[in-house]
Amino acid sequence: MTLKAFFQTAFTNSNDLFENNKEAIHNYNKQIVPKMFVVSIIALIIPLLFSIFKQSMLETLPAYLITFGLVCLIFIIFKVRKSQQFPLVFAYLFGFVYYGLFFYLSIIRFSDRPAGTLLTFFVIVPLIVIDKSSRVNLFTILLFVIHLIHAYVFKGIDLGTTDFVNTVTSLMLGILFGRIFLITRLKTFEIQRQLNIEKEMDFLTKLYNRRKLYQDLKTLNESNIHDVAIMMFDVDYFKEYNDTHGHLIGDKCLEELGRTLLSLQVKYDTTFYRFGGEEFVGIGPNMTKYGLLKLAEELRTSLKTFNVPNNKISISVGISIVKINPNNTIDDYLTEADQALYQAKAKGRDRVEVFIPPIN
Repeated sequence: MTLKAFFQTAFTNSNDLFENNKEAIHNYNKQIVPKMFVVSIIALIIPLLFSIFKQSMLETLPAYLITFGLVCLIFIIFKVRKSQQFPLVFAYLFGFVYYGLFFYLSIIRFSDRPAGTLLTFFVIVPLIVIDKSSRVNLFTILLFVIHLIHAYVFKGIDLGTTDFVNTVTSLMLGILFGRIFLITRLKTFEIQRQLNIEKEMDFLTKLYNRRKLYQDLKTLNESNIHDVAIMMFDVDYFKEYNDTHGHLIGDKCLEELGRTLLSLQVKYDTTFYRFGGEEFVGIGPNMTKYGLLKLAEELRTSLKTFNVPNNKISISVGISIVKINPNNTIDDYLTEADQALYQAKAKGRDRVEVFIPPIN
């Protein structure tokens, strides 16, 4: 990386990258925080042993023991399942505990020497987890100011000034390299997100594809949701429409349908997928039959306003409400709506049919 590219990266606006990749950031922090605790606990054993067996370090033993105990306690609390949803809280607690140790060493134990380990602290802290630069910088600058004030009060002007020069240099390096690390990692997340979008999205309609449908139904199958509304529909006589007007006009029709479905997703809290060709699926967790019927009817009538040649476009819709059952297969969730769709076709198309279980 050239020096110009280095600084361009450092001053890149990260707000959109951060907002677009919140889930990836959260998962990364959930993975890195426990590793951070384990490594630090192991690393603390070395100064603990030195403090026990080396007379000159015996005075620092209580500080290392307190730090060791606090880090272990915070780690144990973090291992509780609900706590793992807040990795950043524990990361900042972790940083504050270590800051307390380094503050003690710099201001109290070795008040006749320039700050040592604290310099490493200011460089490393912005590199540990991923959070907004404003929060990380505020945290480190606040700790820097607290130490600086105490350094001048307890160490005097000369050592206080030495600590100021050393710690402000470490702080600036930490902020700069932390920013580079943040942007680099966010760009990696963004590349992965775009690849996932390409893998899960239909290029023509901008809806999710069948792969994503199966993934989402599998996730629903493992959730605590009680039931899911399923809608299956396709464009009536679409092959004939394509043959008459050409595939480009047919694609325009599907694009228009895709835009309509995307707007209805927001209104009805439902997700639509292109199942294949001119066939589509909609799923709405915990949606009522009334809500599903209202959505299906609004969709059916909206096609009359499509701006396409010889607009006689219509759809046949089949809907069903399926109970969530861990023993269900993916096909179990689609079968009833598919049967209702064929009922709609058999009754003349351009209509909505609800699945009615057969009478035994």
